[in-house]
Amino acid sequence: MSISIKKSYFNLLIFLFFFIVYHIDNTYSQNCTQTLRNAQRAYDEGRIAEIPNILNICLKKGFSRDEKIKAYRLLTLSYLYQYEGISAEKTMLEFLKVVPDYKLTPEDPAPFAKLYKQFRTWPIFLIGFKFGPNFAQPQAIKGFTAFENNFSKYSSALGFSFAINGEIFINNKMSLNTGLNFLINRHKYSISGLDSSFNKSYGTENELIIAIPLALSYNIYSRGDFTFFAKAGAATNFLLGANIKITPVNNVKDVNNQPQTVTPPQGIINLNSQRNKLNFSVILGGGVKYKTGRNLIIFDVSYWAGINDVSKDPWDSYHNGANVTKYGYVSDSFRMNNMMFTLGFLVPIYKPKLLKKN
Repeated sequence: MSISIKKSYFNLLIFLFFFIVYHIDNTYSQNCTQTLRNAQRAYDEGRIAEIPNILNICLKKGFSRDEKIKAYRLLTLSYLYQYEGISAEKTMLEFLKVVPDYKLTPEDPAPFAKLYKQFRTWPIFLIGFKFGPNFAQPQAIKGFTAFENNFSKYSSALGFSFAINGEIFINNKMSLNTGLNFLINRHKYSISGLDSSFNKSYGTENELIIAIPLALSYNIYSRGDFTFFAKAGAATNFLLGANIKITPVNNVKDVNNQPQTVTPPQGIINLNSQRNKLNFSVILGGGVKYKTGRNLIIFDVSYWAGINDVSKDPWDSYHNGANVTKYGYVSDSFRMNNMMFTLGFLVPIYKPKLLKKN
């Protein structure tokens, strides 16, 4: 017998093997579908004592996920109506392992609903990410300029935030939120009335921050797939780097009342030595979670109110004569507030558990 003939026989045997396995498995699945119909018929006809024996084999192997959900529900009901409480609890637990996000419907009988409410059916943990625009809002504490003691003017500029978020549930209403936030803070700065070289200076400050928030969240109201929540807490902020791009403006007239022709220089000032590396904020916020499938989409609005002065002693910056004489820049004392709007995606982690017996 040639090698090619042996190879053909070998391929034929493999094909027959998988064909038989597929045929047996498909036949078994069809039989289990019929088994579920038989169990439902027994339930409808009041022969509830027969249901455990009917479903036993296919519950071990054979049911699809949807069929398994229906089977465990039928089995739980059969044990409840036979006053076999322990068996009903065990079956309800298996039911919730298959469909941990199950919500009661008007079709669920009262005994089933009562037993369901004795289990932990909310997630123990949510993990995901959030991102969105971040608006830095400096709040001046004490004003300094290179030549006058008055406040600079500040305005928000568009920044960005990205967070890896974790949420640990205390109960079905309350959870503890934490994570790792990456913030790009940007705000605009301007000061007028500097000296005879130039009479105005403005620029944009950029900061890169890693923040660790810790907040308590409370579910205020739920309707359908929507859950509205409020939160409060605090954040620790670590400054990785900061700089400001300064543009002095020359509107000074000469002795003939003509604009001076000398254009003041622009420049970027490194502010790492003038900013505190460790800062703190109070968090207030809220939002809504929308359930899609088993996962959640979250929209969150947060206001972070700065607690401490983020600027080191401004008088120290006078020692850097170049920044003062060249750009007319001395940092004010100020707190940093943030308004953040984020959109995110969360994955729930469930662990069903019997909480109490009534």
